[in-house]
Amino acid sequence: MMENVYSGDIAVDMGRRNGWDEAQSLRAKAFLQQRRESIRGLVESVRQFVSIAFGGIVLIPILGLFFLSDGERLANGVIQLVSTRETYEEAKALTADLNEMLRHYIRAKVILAVLSLIFCSVAMLFLGYPRALALGLMAGVLEFIPVAGWITALIAIATVGMLTHSHWIWMAALLGLWRMVMDYGIAPRIMGHELEIHPLLAIFTVMIGGAVGGIVGIYLSVPLVATLRVIWHRFARPAQHVETAPG
Repeated sequence: MMENVYSGDIAVDMGRRNGWDEAQSLRAKAFLQQRRESIRGLVESVRQFVSIAFGGIVLIPILGLFFLSDGERLANGVIQLVSTRETYEEAKALTADLNEMLRHYIRAKVILAVLSLIFCSVAMLFLGYPRALALGLMAGVLEFIPVAGWITALIAIATVGMLTHSHWIWMAALLGLWRMVMDYGIAPRIMGHELEIHPLLAIFTVMIGGAVGGIVGIYLSVPLVATLRVIWHRFARPAQHVETAPG
């Protein structure tokens, strides 16, 4: 298919199916031929991008299963390694708080994934997409991967729409609108509610994380702030209470 794009023959085939006249088909073919190298570079970038996203889709469930099955034993081993007899109970309590925070974080990510699945599936069913539920499930799973996930879903859904002559332009516009609503409205509120941080702080944290660490920074920024909040409540708050207590 891509060879047909590079040569421009796909324009002739599309023109024949959509009733273009010969002049329109030839202009489209010449346009593709003149920009062959640019299209080739774009396709290669997308291919690398999708391979990274696919690696994340495979790696994240494996790591998730590993931590769910052996996470408690791993945490106890780390506590015994870094703590003393006097600080063991305090370290164990802190670990329990962090574990509870991570449970809320994972629950928030699942809620966001389900919302994306529902929105994408309903929108594609409304626009007459084939296999709308399967594509919606893919979009929901990709929601777990920051930035790369939704871009991969957008590319896949738009490509399926183009190949099946569905309303892919409308779908792409709806996905762009949904991303804005998700990133600046829904996600900060859900994350803020589950992790007990202000929605504006969640937005600010993600922006700083992306500027500092890229995709990894975006993914780790909110859990890192939530971890710092847990540590603050565990250690700083009791100390302040002791200092202000009468007598």
